[in-house]
Amino acid sequence: MLPLHDTEKRVWIRRPWATYAIMALCVLLWLPQAFADDAEALRRIEQTFLTFGVIPKELALHTLVSATFLHAGFLHLFGNMLYLHIFADNVEDALGHKRFIFFFLLCGVIASLVHVSLFSDSDVPLVGASGAISGVLGAYLVLYPKAKILVPILFFPVFISAWLVIGFWFIFQILNSAGSATSGVAWFAHLGGFVAGLVLVFRFRRKIAPLFQGGDLPRGIRLRRE
Repeated sequence: MLPLHDTEKRVWIRRPWATYAIMALCVLLWLPQAFADDAEALRRIEQTFLTFGVIPKELALHTLVSATFLHAGFLHLFGNMLYLHIFADNVEDALGHKRFIFFFLLCGVIASLVHVSLFSDSDVPLVGASGAISGVLGAYLVLYPKAKILVPILFFPVFISAWLVIGFWFIFQILNSAGSATSGVAWFAHLGGFVAGLVLVFRFRRKIAPLFQGGDLPRGIRLRRE
């Protein structure tokens, strides 16, 4: 299912500045690929992946963070930014700007470590925000399972509950992970990031933010929006 929009409104923040900053950095770092028109430019891009991507066989600690902001092509970037745009703003709302950034990076690190642990002999660089975004999906499932997500079904846009959309996404990751050894996609990193998000959101959320949309905010309180 390709998500197009969600109906959940933000409560504590006016704008998801952390989400915007992450998206802007990912796009900025991808731009050299858009203008790579000669062998030298392609060589520099390849070297960037080798330097800042996660290579399980010879892991460098800084790459556990840097790899999150690199993408292997336009479709890779577009898919990740679409999911980030739709789901991350509400998670940032429930966590706050600073905690969301740390949560996002930590989910990405855990996702990469899961991949490294399973494919320790691989010398292929792992890049992309998918693992961290999977953590965002896990957090969204805990916080907003009943939110409505607009998805196209046979070319017709319909609203479906978030738990169903994310559940379908999770099953898709599991089914594809069976062939992950020969795949160009780090499916286990997605699964690791998702589980990390499911667990970490309990620690990182604002204490007043309801879990599973289980209740409204207490009456009579005044909110100061960030």
